[in-house]
Amino acid sequence: SEVTYPGGMKGETFKDAAQRWAEELNDATPDSFSTPIGLQCSSCEYRLNDPSERTYSGFHNCWKNATSIETEELRQNPLVVDLYGNTKATMKIFLSKKKILLSDLSAIDFDLEEDGTLLEDGAPNRKKERSGHTI
Repeated sequence: SEVTYPGGMKGETFKDAAQRWAEELNDATPDSFSTPIGLQCSSCEYRLNDPSERTYSGFHNCWKNATSIETEELRQNPLVVDLYGNTKATMKIFLSKKKILLSDLSAIDFDLEEDGTLLEDGAPNRKKERSGHTI
């Protein structure tokens, strides 16, 4: 089976991707290099919420480039990637709907009515998952 990884292109070997990334890094400034954002960002080792003058937060650079939200706003607000229990599928849905900050989410994003009751079966927002099984 084919191995997939963030930033990979279809049909590209990992060796070719690493070479391409090295070339991009050598030719790039920190503000011009970006990778696709997603659930993998939740464990990003380059996330600095309060960098000093001589340090740099690659996490915030990626999210700024991908979303056009200013770095300060990204630093000051919890992001959907910070949501506990997020899955790859829910993250994809949130990002496709341009829901970047936790404050962009509403009850409907979790298949709930505004009063907190569960939406009827067949809710279009996302599949309900229980114990790894799709209902």
